[in-house]
Amino acid sequence: TRTFDDQSVALILQYMGATGDPSIDAHRLGGKPGTRGFAPFGLWAEHAVTATVEYQVPVAHFKIMTWTLNGYCDSGHVVWNSETLDFVTPGAGTRFYLKSVAFPAVGFDVSYSTHAGRIVTSGSVGMSF
Repeated sequence: TRTFDDQSVALILQYMGATGDPSIDAHRLGGKPGTRGFAPFGLWAEHAVTATVEYQVPVAHFKIMTWTLNGYCDSGHVVWNSETLDFVTPGAGTRFYLKSVAFPAVGFDVSYSTHAGRIVTSGSVGMSF
C-alpha cells in the first residue's frame, strides 16, 4: 500500500506445504521474498510459513524507469525431515521498475543471513533467479 508521496509498504505472507516423502516431496526455497537470507534454492521445506515486511522509497523517476531503494525483513518457520528452522533476515535492496516492458522489475538484494552468519545476495528480473 502507498504511505507517503510515492513510498510504499508491503506485507507478504506465504504458506507452502507438501505431503509424502520429505526427501522427494519438498519445496526449494531461497533467494525470493520471504527467504532472501538463503542462497537461491538452498533451503528445502516440507512446510514453510514466511512473512516479509518491505518498505520502498523512490529515489528517481526517469523517462523509461523508476529507481527505488528498499529495506525489508524476511522471517519464517520451516519444517523438513522433522527438523524445524526459525529465521529472521534483515536486508536492503534496489529496484528498477521499467515502463512498457514485459518483465517490469529488475532488482538486487543484499541480506544478512542469521542462519549462515554471512551476507547473501539475490537478484530478480520480473521474477527471482
